[in-house]
Amino acid sequence: EMSPTKSPSMFAMQTGAEWHRRREGTAPAFSQTHIRRMNQVAVKHTEKWLKEILTPMVQNNESFDVVKELLKVVLRAFSETALQYDISDEEIYMFITEWDLIAKEYVLKSAANPFRKYLTAILPERRRAVQACDSVYKLFHRIINNYRNLDSPMEGTVIDLIMKNPTFKNDENIIASELFLYMVAGHDTTAIS
Repeated sequence: EMSPTKSPSMFAMQTGAEWHRRREGTAPAFSQTHIRRMNQVAVKHTEKWLKEILTPMVQNNESFDVVKELLKVVLRAFSETALQYDISDEEIYMFITEWDLIAKEYVLKSAANPFRKYLTAILPERRRAVQACDSVYKLFHRIINNYRNLDSPMEGTVIDLIMKNPTFKNDENIIASELFLYMVAGHDTTAIS
């Protein structure tokens, strides 16, 4: 049990027909057209960050955490392009903070000691990681509801393809699991590049 997701996601599946349908169903989100749009949005958010955040910090001789600041830019751009969602500063902060707890518990500690899952009642950091998962899932349920309330959602985005893919059976927990992992993968790979 390394996964904090509530339902099996494409990333947790190694092979099989369902994995293939999920992967095939989301591949168009990474077409040249969508990647170009993602790059344009990322540049827009970067320029805004340079003007509104970095320049005043430099002028005031303030220090800042470069990784966290750029991660906010990446999450904002990813949310807008892939999820069609205008993520707030509070939601970004929550996601970064909670993902850190989730990763430490599920990726590091539970991977090294698979018996931790049986000790949730007596391990405060394990209980806190479970709460972090719940907080992150609430965010993804808001994102799902936002998509459903869009007058004309953009076709071919990650969320559009997942929401329309019958493999997900319109199950909000499966969809939220998938979006959660795309967000993690999206911010991780974008931050590295």
